[in-house]
Amino acid sequence: MTSKSGKSLGILLSILLMISFIGVCFISPGSLGLNLEESPWPSFGKNTRNTGQSDELTNFTSVELDWRFDVGDPIRSTPVIDENGTIYIGSGDGYLYAIDVEGNEVWNFDAEGEWISSTPAISSQGTIYFGCERGVLYALDKDGDELWNYRTGDTINSSPNIGPDGTVYFGSLDQKLYALDSDGSLRWSFETDGEIHTSPALNDDGIIYLTSNDGRLYAIDKNGNEIWHFQTGDKIFSSPAVDEESNIYFGSDDSKIYAIDENGEELWTYSTGGWVTSSPALSDEGLIYASSEDGYLYSFYNNGTLRWRFSTGYWADSSPALGREGTIHIGSFDERIFSIDIYGIERWNHSTEGAIRSSPSIGENGTIYVGCLEGYLYAFVEGEEEITDDEEPVTSLPISFRWILVIAVLSLLALSVIIVTRSKRSPF
Repeated sequence: MTSKSGKSLGILLSILLMISFIGVCFISPGSLGLNLEESPWPSFGKNTRNTGQSDELTNFTSVELDWRFDVGDPIRSTPVIDENGTIYIGSGDGYLYAIDVEGNEVWNFDAEGEWISSTPAISSQGTIYFGCERGVLYALDKDGDELWNYRTGDTINSSPNIGPDGTVYFGSLDQKLYALDSDGSLRWSFETDGEIHTSPALNDDGIIYLTSNDGRLYAIDKNGNEIWHFQTGDKIFSSPAVDEESNIYFGSDDSKIYAIDENGEELWTYSTGGWVTSSPALSDEGLIYASSEDGYLYSFYNNGTLRWRFSTGYWADSSPALGREGTIHIGSFDERIFSIDIYGIERWNHSTEGAIRSSPSIGENGTIYVGCLEGYLYAFVEGEEEITDDEEPVTSLPISFRWILVIAVLSLLALSVIIVTRSKRSPF
């Protein structure tokens, strides 16, 4: 009896462990971006949903300049970071640069165009995708060698995103959204009625959300078919960000910040005092951050209630980047990068040599990278001043780890019930 009971218990335990493993494998990648490289910052918005939420702590009370790298021409592209810490960034001189963690150039690639405003995306296979002013999307390996390129009908400012099956999505000023296979072959294209300057976002089911200068937000299925569209009052230069419930957030040149549900219905809007060209950031706690050319960074609860606003000194095209604990980082045209805590209080700011249109990214140990229009890429690290316990903001675990903990707890509870039931039935 005891031997048979132990054998059955072992089988049940093995099944529970398999369920937990399968759950972790299938649930956690949705929040990380399955076909983006698992690195500190592999794409424009950090993940396929463009939330701008980092896994690194950035709760510093001060920073110091670690290094700066001079590309010689304006930087609009956001720096992305691979699993080895190498930073990739485009420049107005038409080159994509690879820079190591010490600020040294590893290689550069000549895209033969005057501008690279497109932010690269790094796939889980290590391929680097980016567009350029000549209307060409490039695929490079990590040695800077070209794998292939695809030509569109006009400039590519859009930053690529990568679907769960490896499809590369990006827009062009020829008014089309393109879907390419990882070998560079065209799957389909979707035509809007306006230039596309923005980066598409994907929900966890692979639905693509796209904004266009025709003033519309589009929802498009994996086969390139329109599901619905939502009309705003002006052109859109703001890329959409998508939360876990597939609610979409973006701004418009009609000076409004929008929240739209998965069916294309308006949840709420908020009117600012200027164009909203920056893309919103979404925290793991459900808070929304967006800046406006009225010179303010806004913070909202997910029901649209304003929490606070923070003056950036001048208008801000830069999109916010969030530390794991919720600290917000944003650049401004007043030639400064700001760090603001979750309550809207400034932690620090640091001057740069030029106005900032590049959005910050966050590397290992909370290093902040940002470019400026004078052609410098900056790396800021924690200053010497220590943080005291009472200054420590609330931290949270990344979403994927929350799922792992939930599955583990449920498995332990189920195991406990089995053990108690067996012990009651056993005559011993």
